[in-house]
Order: sequence, then structure tokens, then C-alpha cells
Amino acid sequence: MYLAVAKVESQGKGGYRAIGVQTGSGNRAYGKCQIMDYNIPNWTEEVLWRVMTPQEFLDDQVAQDLVCQYKLMQLLATHTPQDTASIWFTGGTLYQNGHRQDANGMTGFAYAEKVFNHYISLVQ
Repeated sequence: MYLAVAKVESQGKGGYRAIGVQTGSGNRAYGKCQIMDYNIPNWTEEVLWRVMTPQEFLDDQVAQDLVCQYKLMQLLATHTPQDTASIWFTGGTLYQNGHRQDANGMTGFAYAEKVFNHYISLVQ
């Protein structure tokens, strides 16, 4: 799942150095898997036992890989791959947030389909 999310999120957008567009609330997503800035301190503390700033996170490829892999595996433990992708993208399952759009107009449904197609090609 990690490789599928990374492929959709940062392909052609800078990889580990990618910074997402600013949302209406002023937040941005960072790195290869585009983790939202407000999640970085808590997630890095949970996974790495160290609080990181978005800039520190952006500068550390290993931290990005570990946090992304860990958080996606947590989601996959209790959700389908499609709902895992939707939660990663929208904060909710397809049923809850499938129609929700990001700043670029992509819906949760479209994102989940893209990630799932990459996921299936990787596990075959």
C-alpha cells in the first residue's frame, strides 16, 4: 500500500521533497506520501519517538518511509485497501467522504481508485 500511495502522491511532484498546495485552512502536505503538516508532530512521535517539524520531516527520507508505512499498515489492519486510501486522502472512508475533493478537485473515490489500481499491480 505504501508504494501505491507514494506513486500517486509524489510522482512527478518532487518525491521526498514534495510540498503540496496550500489548503483553504492554510495547511500543506509534505514528502513522498504527502502527510499533512498537522499530523507530522504526533505521527513522528508515535512512530519514531521523536517530534519532528514539517521541515525536519521533509529533510529525512527514512522518517518519511517509516511513518508512511506504519500509518498505512495501521489503517490496513482494520479497513479495505480502498477505504485505507480514502482515509489517507480525505480522513474518512469512501462511504463517509468519497465525494470530498482536494484543492485540485480530485475526489476521494477517484483517489482510492488510482491508489487501488497501483496497489493491485504491485501485489500481482
